[in-house]
Amino acid sequence: MEKIKAIMIFEILGKPADYVEESLAKISENLGKERGIKVLNKKVQEARVVEKSDLFTSFTEIELEIDDLAKLMIIMFNYMPAHIEILSPSELRFKNFDLNSVCNELMVKLHGYDNVAKTLMFERTNLINQIQQLSGKVSSVLSEPSEKIEKKVAKKKRL
Repeated sequence: MEKIKAIMIFEILGKPADYVEESLAKISENLGKERGIKVLNKKVQEARVVEKSDLFTSFTEIELEIDDLAKLMIIMFNYMPAHIEILSPSELRFKNFDLNSVCNELMVKLHGYDNVAKTLMFERTNLINQIQQLSGKVSSVLSEPSEKIEKKVAKKKRL
């Protein structure tokens, strides 16, 4: 398969401004270290303040030469660019082996995200249950007459 030339745009929102710019520089540096990827050109924009916030935003445009479609998909899943433009070739032809690699990479990521989502939903349900149990205890104590509460407190102090 012919190598793929593409431009990718990566955006970051955060603070301070130096951190945003350094993070974008690391993306291009890390991409350049990946096997099967060559960084041809890169432009990093200076971080700017987001209106009505204390956050900064910036982006970098990176032109890459990528060995194959599977590697392109891996970049997409691991680096999550905001935009991709494939410059060449104008048509992509690939073998079913390459398509299998892409599909399997996609499935690994989707299963990972599904696992995270299920874990978070389980933890959320547990927290809601604990809050409801605690709020039931608090409301039962609050609904008692104040004299009864004072007696319980006095009794505990004696013990």
